[in-house]
Amino acid sequence: MTKNQRIVLYSICILLFLFGFDLLNSLNSGKPIVWTRIFNYFILTQLLYISAIFWLSYMLWNNVWPRRKWYKIVGVILFLFTFFISFRYVIEEVISPLVLGHGNYFEGVSFQYYVSDNLYYASIYIVVGFLLFLLDYQIRLQKEKAELEITTKNAELDFLKLQVSPHFLFNALNSIYGLAYKKSDHTHEAILQLSNLMRYMLYEKNQMVSLDKEWEMLEDFIALQAIRLNLPLQLDIQKNGDTSPIMVPPYLLITFVENAFKHGKLTGTAMPFKILLEVKNNNVHFISENSNGKINKDEQKGIGLDNIKKRLELLYPNRHTLKIDQSEAFYKIDLTLQGNEN
Repeated sequence: MTKNQRIVLYSICILLFLFGFDLLNSLNSGKPIVWTRIFNYFILTQLLYISAIFWLSYMLWNNVWPRRKWYKIVGVILFLFTFFISFRYVIEEVISPLVLGHGNYFEGVSFQYYVSDNLYYASIYIVVGFLLFLLDYQIRLQKEKAELEITTKNAELDFLKLQVSPHFLFNALNSIYGLAYKKSDHTHEAILQLSNLMRYMLYEKNQMVSLDKEWEMLEDFIALQAIRLNLPLQLDIQKNGDTSPIMVPPYLLITFVENAFKHGKLTGTAMPFKILLEVKNNNVHFISENSNGKINKDEQKGIGLDNIKKRLELLYPNRHTLKIDQSEAFYKIDLTLQGNEN
């Protein structure tokens, strides 16, 4: 908990010890509340030793408890008991007689009796002080754990994104190399398409990007592949719904399309390469379906689908479905993301 929350919690407990029980007893018994009895000199001394024991408990347990050394724990307990009894004796049985002419206990009380009587009160305040510390400690642990999980999650996402970019760049450069080798007139177009894609990869460093930008990247990628293949592609591309307010992880859709170009048969077939992007009620539905070609056309298997699955598990836990249907004739990806309004 925060420092202010800790102060409020401890203050409430101290006030309950100072006034709460007396007020409850007065209310339960029906007796009038005597303010002169509630507000007196020994309320001040009680405030002093309760505050001191709570503060000491917090400081000592904060240093000793995380390591769980039994001898240090025993030492803290003995010290707290000794401090409480000694501190209360000094302010109530040494200083008070000098100020008021009498102490809190009866005249002539022995130190042995005082110690045995205050073991009970010390136990109450020490146990409550420990429980308050333990509550604060557990809240801090949970907060630190949550922060660590977020840091780990972001680090893993950054690593996965770094995996995507070199893999995609390697394939794109190979495509342009093939065009340049053939001295194709489309080489300059391919370079322009690649520059758009590179700009996206270099400057889009956010964890989430606009679905519109992701779609533009997908279109640039398809155009680049069409130039590389130098064959008429059988495409059926549709985008339905308002995609402007939707945010998605970068490089999300491109992996599915890349796999279609890598493993699918997109020319000379009765089945067109179908891409459907639909947004409805802030949910995203994406379909990529193509005819199957030679499995593993190149030796580089890549990291695409495994990468996407990990990112979806991190960013959309229990809020996504990814279905992969595959046969000898076709390959289909069906992805749904729930609740994606920015």
